[in-house]
Amino acid sequence: MSKRQVKFDDDTPDNLEWRKRQKIEALNNMDKVGNDDNVTRMKKHTLDSDEEDNEEYQKLDMRKIEGEEEATISYDGNIKITPFNMKEDEEDGHFDIHGNFIFKKDEEEYKDQWLETVDWEAVKERESKGQTYETTDDAPIEIITTEQKKVLLRKLLTILKPNEDISKALKRLNSSQKLNAAEKRKLRWAAKKAGKEYKDESISAIEELTEIADRLLNEGNTEAYQMTYEMISDEISNIVKKNENAYDMFGDEDDDAGPSK
Repeated sequence: MSKRQVKFDDDTPDNLEWRKRQKIEALNNMDKVGNDDNVTRMKKHTLDSDEEDNEEYQKLDMRKIEGEEEATISYDGNIKITPFNMKEDEEDGHFDIHGNFIFKKDEEEYKDQWLETVDWEAVKERESKGQTYETTDDAPIEIITTEQKKVLLRKLLTILKPNEDISKALKRLNSSQKLNAAEKRKLRWAAKKAGKEYKDESISAIEELTEIADRLLNEGNTEAYQMTYEMISDEISNIVKKNENAYDMFGDEDDDAGPSK
């Protein structure tokens, strides 16, 4: 990979000499570190490329950074208090010994969709004020009619595969949506050319699966996420049979009543 040099206005001879000395000093420090376990060699992964570069680098030991502050309180009233440290940055990546920030690769195989929707900053702010959220026990539970349940179950069959339950379907959909940046750009561009808004179909399916499963849980079905394609099909058949039997029963009562006079 070719490397481009950027020239700044302050590249005076004095500044260039100073930078040269800094680089020499950094290289000397690298030799002193040697096989230090705190400095690891790994592949470089940045936003500029979706692939791993062959260039190796050394990770900066954050314990050697001076001037960092420990967190005390998260909020002072409505004002967020942010300590001067690199802890939040370290969640997304790390620095090499030259000060370049390198983003982590996404290695998570499965993410909880509900957790991703939680505004954790708002949670921390409420906790700092001694406020709490209402539990689901306080919220009114929606009653699902038999006909509504049949519609919801049929929607599940359009998303699930044979021998697959809701939990496994969520994992499958989560893994299928992991496209690299180049693939996502292609999909967005294709949608833009077609005059449509790009939306990942797997995300829509995940949202629908989660919503239906939660409604079934609220109704009392504690094994909603373990319901397989076949179990859902049988449940729909039972609902249809019950409706038919009820219709036949009322039909027989009308026949026994005879013609009205």
